[in-house]
Amino acid sequence: MAYPSGPDDHKILTLGTRRMRWRKIHCPLTHDPFCEGICINGVLYYLAIQIDEPLVNQRSFVIVCFDVRFEKFTFIDVDCFYHLINYKGKLGGIDWKHGNANGSRTFELSMWVLEDVEKHEWSKYDCTFLEYEVMFYNISLAVGMTATCEIVLSEKFASKSFYVFYFNPERETLQRVEIQGLENHCRVYTITDHVEDLNVNDAKQLKSGPFITTK
Repeated sequence: MAYPSGPDDHKILTLGTRRMRWRKIHCPLTHDPFCEGICINGVLYYLAIQIDEPLVNQRSFVIVCFDVRFEKFTFIDVDCFYHLINYKGKLGGIDWKHGNANGSRTFELSMWVLEDVEKHEWSKYDCTFLEYEVMFYNISLAVGMTATCEIVLSEKFASKSFYVFYFNPERETLQRVEIQGLENHCRVYTITDHVEDLNVNDAKQLKSGPFITTK
C-alpha cells in the first residue's frame, strides 16, 4: 500500500508463481495509510486518512479493508484509533485519553470491536483508571494482544522504572510488570507473544514475556 497514494499506486505480488511481478491494484478511494496493518481471516485492515478529491484540505479517518483473496477494497468510516488489534478473531481498535474525576487525574481506555462487518456495527468497552494506578503520562503505545486476550500497553522510552501493562477489557483488570536493566531515555520496542520455540502452545508462557528491544 503506497504512501502518499493515488487510486492506482497500490500494488500486489502473488507468491508461488513462476514469474513473480508486481501488479497495480485500483483503489476507489484516495487515502494515505498511517499505521501498520493487521490481517484477520484473509482481510488486511489498516487506518488511513481519507482525502476527498473535490476538497483536498478536507480529511477524515477511515479503516481500509482489503480482501486478499478477491483483491477488493471496502471502507469503514471511524474516529481515529491509536492501534488496531485482533480480538478473538474480530477487528478491534484501541483509544485512550486523559481526564479528570472528582478532582483526580485519570487515564481512560476504550476498545471497539467490530461485531458486524457488513453493517459496521461495533461494541465498546470503557474503563477508567486513576493516575497512580497506571502512571498514564508515560504510556504512549498499545503494542498488541496476548494469547489470553489482554491488551498490552507500553512506555515509549526507558526510564529508571519501566513498566508494561496488561489490560483485560472484559474483567476491567490491569496488571503492571516492571522491566529492569534498561538504560534511561533509550527508545523501547515491545513485541507481544514473542517466543523462541514455535512449538510452545502454553498461553501462560506467551503472556508472561513480551520481547523488549531498545535503540
